Amino acid sequence: MTHAHIMVVEDENIVAKDINHRLKSLGYDVPAVASSGAEAIRKAAQTLPDLVLMDIRLKGDMDGVETADQMRRQFNIPVVYLTAYADNSTLQRAKVTEPFGYILKPFEERELYTCIEVALYKHHTECKLRESEQWLATTLRCIGDGVIATDMAGRVKFINRVAELLTGWTQQEALDKAITEIFHTLSEDRDDSCAILVAEAIREGHAIDFSNRAILVANDGTGTPIDYSAASIRGDRGQVVGAVVVFRDVTERRQAEEKLRYLSTHDILTGLYNRAYFEEEVLRLERGRHFPVSVIMSDVDGFKLINDTEGHAAGDTVLRDAAYVLKSAFRGEDVVTRFGGDEFAILLPGTDDEAVAEAMARLRHGMAAYNALHSSRPLTISLGSATAQTGPLADALKEADRRMYQEKALNRLRETGT
Repeated sequence: MTHAHIMVVEDENIVAKDINHRLKSLGYDVPAVASSGAEAIRKAAQTLPDLVLMDIRLKGDMDGVETADQMRRQFNIPVVYLTAYADNSTLQRAKVTEPFGYILKPFEERELYTCIEVALYKHHTECKLRESEQWLATTLRCIGDGVIATDMAGRVKFINRVAELLTGWTQQEALDKAITEIFHTLSEDRDDSCAILVAEAIREGHAIDFSNRAILVANDGTGTPIDYSAASIRGDRGQVVGAVVVFRDVTERRQAEEKLRYLSTHDILTGLYNRAYFEEEVLRLERGRHFPVSVIMSDVDGFKLINDTEGHAAGDTVLRDAAYVLKSAFRGEDVVTRFGGDEFAILLPGTDDEAVAEAMARLRHGMAAYNALHSSRPLTISLGSATAQTGPLADALKEADRRMYQEKALNRLRETGT
């Protein structure tokens, strides 16, 4: 690598000129020569050379070892020591500054050239590696997933910002702790799932997906629903050296899923079950032989008139009030459904004729209580019930519907006084 900029730090003027001449004959540029540590640091800041040839014995308060250490820390400039000192004490001090070479005077020109070229190449390679590490570290800090890396024993060696926020542990607090202490999960499928997952990833040497309904318990005891997976980390020889766990907060996704599930089984206006869910329950009860099963069909009287004269908003209010009265009269296991329009249906598992009659009485009592408070617009619901002792439920539905329309006709006659 020719035309690299090499700075010379040498307190002997004649030696410095000789080194300068040799460097130029090898094709290098020499942007600066310094004889003291302070001068070297000042000129390095001005010229930013590619490499510094550093004598250990210098003028001033700083020797070459101290100067090289400051250059490395401040400017990340590689240093090659060019010195007559090879005693063990000096060598040990020099090693701490992580030099890229150590040449003893007197030296051969070829030796100098070889050492400089190797140092420049090594520094270039380390800079590329450091840059890649910085890109990786920045990526891990900025991605939306939490990342925790461990060694073979499951001790935490890295935790990114998202993982810090979700676990409640900072990287400083988490380092060298067992991952099960930092990444504590509760799972519906298995106990101590994180420890099993990490151990499996290390043992199998490949990625293990574990996207179950897990709850990550943070340091303060709060829980967050997550999906997570683990994979082994391999060294430069392909050997497994640890594992990485990647996880994400799925709170919003779970909420969206719950909302979709709710909307698929419920009527938006009334909050009751919808007809699709009702029909699924009919099939389930028939398959499971949960007999006797009773059915109540109901219809709001005069609903069309309310819609026509007072508007749909008033009609919606009547339907919501009817749904409230209906739901209040039945058990939690009963399937109270908006069947369509102003028609409602109720499935009552394990209910015979006597029990359904009691349920109908509760419902009528609930309507009376409602009407006592809403005399300006009383609520009248026509009802019909039937019980299937052995099945099928379709026959009971038809009979309950028939009886409901029979009662509706009687209510209409009462209203007209005929």
